[in-house]
Amino acid sequence: MIIQDIWVNSEYGIHLRSASELVEIVKHGSSKVCLIYKGKKTCITNIISVLKLGVTKGSIVTLIVDGVDAEIIMNKIKKCITD
Repeated sequence: MIIQDIWVNSEYGIHLRSASELVEIVKHGSSKVCLIYKGKKTCITNIISVLKLGVTKGSIVTLIVDGVDAEIIMNKIKKCITD
């Protein structure tokens, strides 16, 4: 299990396109992935659950990735959120 805080650098925070990318990354892996923002936790299973968190630019989110491909998934998600 990997737990890491990540700074959201995307100009619009986690918006529809980035939420869609996150869900696709998780779908193609075998790890369970959860995101925590302002005390709210959601597993990245669908776009709506991610969007409901309301993550804005400059926010720090906590990412929890648990599974055999956790490191690969963590790196892909970090790239998506910070670019």
